[in-house]
Amino acid sequence: MEKTKFGVSAALLSALCYFTGYFNSTACILLFVAICVWSDSLVAKKNASQAVILSVLFSLISLVVNWLSSTYMTLISTIFTNWFDLYDVYDILNNFDIMGWISSIIGFVEMVVMFILVIMSFKGKNIKIPVVTKIVDKHMGNEAQAEEE
Repeated sequence: MEKTKFGVSAALLSALCYFTGYFNSTACILLFVAICVWSDSLVAKKNASQAVILSVLFSLISLVVNWLSSTYMTLISTIFTNWFDLYDVYDILNNFDIMGWISSIIGFVEMVVMFILVIMSFKGKNIKIPVVTKIVDKHMGNEAQAEEE
């Protein structure tokens, strides 16, 4: 198994990056910087890059859904003011809290995805995530493609 300059395996660093990415994007970014500085392993760098992208992506999705959760009822009530008064739809929609459900589902999906990626990264191989891997390969330069071949 490939080791870093400090003797820690690159697979462990990759798994740690995915793990911290689930809890905190900032910690994931700091760990990514540390991996880029102290590791010569291309696999660890690619996995850390993917972890940062996924962490930031899930954070942005969560931010948008939480914003919509706090404002969608206000937006709906301003658009359909007369209709809401007639049928008490506002109370019905407010009791369902649809955006809260969507936020919970997104959080569960993030947890499952990151947990699977943590387990896969312990193998020490490149993890291929369809769109994210293309972004990382595009921006890592020619050395990433030469390593794969």
